[in-house]
Parts: sequence; C-alpha cells; structure tokens
Amino acid sequence: MLGKLFYRGLVAIYPILMTILFFGFLMNIGFLLDTSHIWILLVAYCFCLYVFFIVYYGNKIGVYRITEILYSNALSLLITDVIFGLFMIVLFRSVSWGWKFLILFLLQLVCSAAWTVICNTLQIKIYGRHRILLISSDTKSADILRKKLDNRKNRFFIKEIIYEDSGVENILERCNEYGTIMIDDLDPNLRNIITKYCFENSKVMFMVPKVAEIIRNGAQPLHIIDTPLYVTKKYALTIEQAIIKRTIDLVLTGIATIIASPFMLVTALAIKLYDGGPALYKQKRLTKDGKEFYVYKFRSMIVDAEKNSGARLSSGENDDRITKIGKIIRAIRFDELPQLLNILKGDSGIIGTTKKNLDFTRVSLA
Repeated sequence: MLGKLFYRGLVAIYPILMTILFFGFLMNIGFLLDTSHIWILLVAYCFCLYVFFIVYYGNKIGVYRITEILYSNALSLLITDVIFGLFMIVLFRSVSWGWKFLILFLLQLVCSAAWTVICNTLQIKIYGRHRILLISSDTKSADILRKKLDNRKNRFFIKEIIYEDSGVENILERCNEYGTIMIDDLDPNLRNIITKYCFENSKVMFMVPKVAEIIRNGAQPLHIIDTPLYVTKKYALTIEQAIIKRTIDLVLTGIATIIASPFMLVTALAIKLYDGGPALYKQKRLTKDGKEFYVYKFRSMIVDAEKNSGARLSSGENDDRITKIGKIIRAIRFDELPQLLNILKGDSGIIGTTKKNLDFTRVSLA
C-alpha cells in the first residue's frame, strides 16, 4: 500500500519538479518581480504544464511505452516553455537570456527522462505484469492480439486463450481463475455476459471496442423521466474554433519545425548514407470528409518494403523489413517528424486521431 502511494505521489509531483527548474532559471537571469508576482507566475507555469501533461497522457506510466511517455512529456514541456518564453520576451523586450532558456529546456528533458525511467521501473515492480485470459472469436484474431502484446511483455502476459465456441459456462469458469480478462470481437450476447461478470467480480477487463462502442463513448447522457438515453451526433468545429485551431497549429508547428530541423537533417543523412535509398517515405491516407493526402515519414524500412507483400502492419522489433537506422528512429519517434510538414500544409493537425493507411480503411479527422 505504501509503495503504491509513493508511486502515485511521484507521478503527481512531476509538474512541481519542472516548475522548480523554471524557478531556478528565473533566479539565474535576475527576474525582478516581487514575491507575490513570482508565485503567481510559478503557479501559472505549473498549472499550464500539468494541463498539457494530462492532455498528452504523460501520466500514463505503464499504459504506454516508455518512449511514448518521453515523447509526450517533451511535447508538454516544449509547448509550456514556448508559451512562457513568449511572455518573457514581451515582458523583457529582449532575448539575451535565450540560450539560458534553451539550457533550461534541455535540463528539463534530462530530468523528465530520469523521472520517466524511475516511475516506469517502480510501476513494474509494484504492480507487476497482467496475467491475462484472452477470450477470442478465432485463432487469427488471437494471434494478432498476441503479437501486439508481445511488444509489451513487461506489462502484459497472455497466460491462456479460450475461444467463444467453448460455451458460456466453461468461459466463466476460466475467468474465475484470473484477475485480468481480455476480449476481442465476440458475439454481442457473450460479450455482455462476460462484461457483467467481470464488473460484478472486480476483474480488470481489456476489450477491443466495436465501432458502435467507440461512438457511444462520446455520447451525451440524457434522461426522460426514468428512461436513460444516449445522444450521439457528429460534432464539427465552428468557424471561430477552426480559425483558432489552425492558428495554433501553424504557430506551434512552425516553432517545432525550427527546433527539430537539425535532428531532421541528421536523420535524413543517416538514412541516405545507410543504404542510399530515399530518406522520406510517403503513403496515402484519409483525412476529414474522406479526402486523400500523402503523409510523410522518415523511411524506417528497406526500399520498396511493401512492393511484393502490399501494405501490412509492422510485426514489431522482429520485423525483418526494418533497417538498423529504422529501429533507432522508431524507438525515439523521429520517423514521425516529417509529419510537421503535413500539419503546415493543412493535411492534418496537432490534435486529431491517428491517420491510418487506406488499405486498413481507417479514417481520421484532421
């Protein structure tokens, strides 16, 4: 119990730790404000960082891979520091302290990485791995899920697989032996029975959602006397919201592109020198209203990797199509950096769902 409280406390104080570093920066440059104003500035900085920390799921230790957490935290720090950096430029009417601000950001990144590694290690030791009973519709679906979970062996371990044709009684009997249950695309009636059983018996449950369930997830609850209803409809941005969103996309992406350009140049050179192939890779995707566009990434696989087999999902680190350079840039997410160009072009936005390959018929909003 004490271990869990300590871990949760460590996760919660992340914004405070970054704010302390920001305070040290203010003192170093001789930031002249009275005590009350400094406290207001620090509280505002901490709150702003906390909001982006939550929005980008930097607190989801154990849920996402460590590289994803590092990326999320770096993004939340970058946005917060840019906002307060612009505020200080207006206040001081000078950027002579700019190099110190860059050092602050780099120091925050180092501390953020150390915090992430420590929290991830503690999370694994305290909570351990999920021993999972997978209830699947068929062998093919089970194999797909197993391969995906193999990339997260430190968190998930499929102990047993049982299929829906085994019968309800047999399935529930096996469920009783496990604390964590995972289900995929099952018969709706069986799915409801298992869901109710897990809820009543305090089982942790993972499920692959159906389209209808994803839609209901964003539904608005409504009651007419004693009858509960869910209201679902397609939401769209107003003209004002669209203008604000596009402005934020351009400003933040422009700044991010300038900062990332040296890393992008080094990555492009490394790919080109490795096998002489093109540094960039493009693929058709769908965006708002079914419009097609090309998404750009740094090439992490061999040239013409999909020429013979067609588009297919990567099987993970053991995929023989991934180059040595590709493994590195995938681990640190540098392969995604060219998508900044897609945002600048207006093909996609900073905030939105994942833009999937046309061959997988997954649509997202820009």
